Amino acid sequence: MRFLLTAILFLVNHLMYSHAGPSFVSEGSGFTENLGQWDKDVFFSKDVPNGKMLFGKHKIGYALSENRFEGHTAKSKYRRHNLIIDFVGASTRNLVGTDAKKGIKNYFYGNSPSKWVSGVKTFNKLAYNSLYSGIDLEVLNNNGKVKYQFVVSSGSDPSIIQMNYQGAVKMNVSRSGKLIVMTSVNQIVENKPFAYQVINGEVSEVD
Repeated sequence: MRFLLTAILFLVNHLMYSHAGPSFVSEGSGFTENLGQWDKDVFFSKDVPNGKMLFGKHKIGYALSENRFEGHTAKSKYRRHNLIIDFVGASTRNLVGTDAKKGIKNYFYGNSPSKWVSGVKTFNKLAYNSLYSGIDLEVLNNNGKVKYQFVVSSGSDPSIIQMNYQGAVKMNVSRSGKLIVMTSVNQIVENKPFAYQVINGEVSEVD
């Protein structure tokens, strides 16, 4: 028997957007694998409003930026903000992408073919296998929203799951149970998590 702890993430920038990506990117945006086009500590990346969502071995990060025009002048103020969610005490065996999307991406940086990367795949789902003992983490591209769920095997203790938010300007929990994470660029909103079991194909929520 296994049960799941589930939450859906949103990015807010004046209006509420899902993690599907910037407002001008289609909701089909998925998780793009790193074949050498980015830093080696980044395994996958996903476009989000004002930047990228980055997935490492046992961390999820946000690299956000914004150009703001001040007053009636043509001058703009460039702002950057990095936020990291560290799964404390995690020991991921591997991080893999599943449910590949159609098509590939190519990255041709500079004039040196040795730095070019081609055939890069994009996925609808990421799996942190054995993030904790008996606990997997699944991250899904759910109709444009980023949904993550912890899959807890029978006999495993979900209380060992710890998420340390590094770089947040401010954090608070709303009356409806949503977690509001403020950055200098925008805010990230996580819906109230819930737990459920699937027994013989039947879904039942767990208190």
